[in-house]
Amino acid sequence: MLRRWSRKRLIRALRARTRPLSVPAIGPENIMSTSRITFWIGMLLALGASLGISRSTPAATTTSDLAPGAEPCPNVASPEGYGVFSVTRGVTYTQAVGADPVEAVAPSAGVSFTLTPPAGYEVSSGRVAGPGGFALALQDGDLGLSGSTNAASGAVLDGVAPAGSWLAQYLLGATNGTSFVAFFPFAVGSAVPPVPRVRNLEAAQAVNPSASFRLEWDAWTLATNQDRLSLVIVGPGGLPVLEVDSACANELTSQAASFDIPAETLAANGTYTGYLTFGARTLSATEAGTKVVKQGFQTRTVRFPLLTQSSVAQEVGTISDVRLSDGRVFMTVTGTPRTNYWVQSSLDGTNWTNVLNVYLPIAGRTTVSVVAPADGLPRQYRAILEASVEVPLEPASLVLTRPAPTQLRLTLIGFAGSTYNIEWSTNWVTWESLFFQGITLPRRPPGGIAGPPGTLPGQATFNLPFVRTPGMRVYRAVTLR
Repeated sequence: MLRRWSRKRLIRALRARTRPLSVPAIGPENIMSTSRITFWIGMLLALGASLGISRSTPAATTTSDLAPGAEPCPNVASPEGYGVFSVTRGVTYTQAVGADPVEAVAPSAGVSFTLTPPAGYEVSSGRVAGPGGFALALQDGDLGLSGSTNAASGAVLDGVAPAGSWLAQYLLGATNGTSFVAFFPFAVGSAVPPVPRVRNLEAAQAVNPSASFRLEWDAWTLATNQDRLSLVIVGPGGLPVLEVDSACANELTSQAASFDIPAETLAANGTYTGYLTFGARTLSATEAGTKVVKQGFQTRTVRFPLLTQSSVAQEVGTISDVRLSDGRVFMTVTGTPRTNYWVQSSLDGTNWTNVLNVYLPIAGRTTVSVVAPADGLPRQYRAILEASVEVPLEPASLVLTRPAPTQLRLTLIGFAGSTYNIEWSTNWVTWESLFFQGITLPRRPPGGIAGPPGTLPGQATFNLPFVRTPGMRVYRAVTLR
């Protein structure tokens, strides 16, 4: 019989059977006295069915892989005394120097929900349900309710937690001890922002911390004032050193194309990770019955490395055999083997600009070339050691193949410039290292051109004999530095 109830009849019944409140007014069309919860559980299921939401087992609540800055500001403009409900569906990408952003290693996507209560109330025992049987329990916290879950990729997220009609329900407790079951439907839109791309990422690998640095990216020209743009920079300890958001303050607009990082924000000789987020508005509504402002965003975040120079004198390599040929300046760079140098140019010998990052092989020298200046003015060149600057640590992965009956091939994939080791075990407890000092993944292909696996930035390939012994042998990659 419950399935034959219309939504209008359900609202009228709620209004008729709910007793008056002696707390700040919450509309009776969205609440139920806990003394009548048993009676009204069927009504909630009927409403869920009318919204196309099926009964299902709640998904496990986990920590979402949403990037820093992906979730919106909690201090959204709202009527006085109202709570805030937020839903964020996001995907994280990574960008390396000289490359376009690519979707991060799984899980790269996630969805999160937060609910702060209206004034005079507390919330608990929350749950959200969406299309396709999605259900997620919300956990109690000091500031309200929250819940999140991950997805392997953006495509998987679109299938697991798609746009459409959703329902939120929870216990609403007033300061005088009266408790109710509250619920409200919400519709998540399908708007998707572009993937952010940092334009001057190479320059961001040698930032002078004592001066301001302008970080530049491709502007989201179609963004509106309802959309979001966020920039977060996280330091070596995992804590943010800079957080700006177009929805929280006036430092940025959603169509901004750059931001000046103030001097002394970053420490000298430091390793940082930046997160640039575009957020398209997918939900904007005010729920008068439960006194809740609803907001939602679909986000795309690009994660990128940002490195600062040392505040002390840097080691300078040697540049020799400089010559001009076919519109390019050729030179030989000599320095510490198996390290990276920045080739810099200057008009006056005081202000220097990075023009090329060079990896020196075991011989400690290599010949490189840069485009000759179009203005024809004379330039000075120097090479500055980058070895004192560490790149952000990233987990590595191994790809195991068997190209021949007696051979195994291991391809180590990680962050270009980081150092890893490969370990093996026969029991998952005791591990042995394959290499004494580890493997530093190359930043640039040898000779500046792409080659087979093993010569790509961030990759190295090794051939091992296939050992025919009883039992198993497993391999893993570990990060050294």
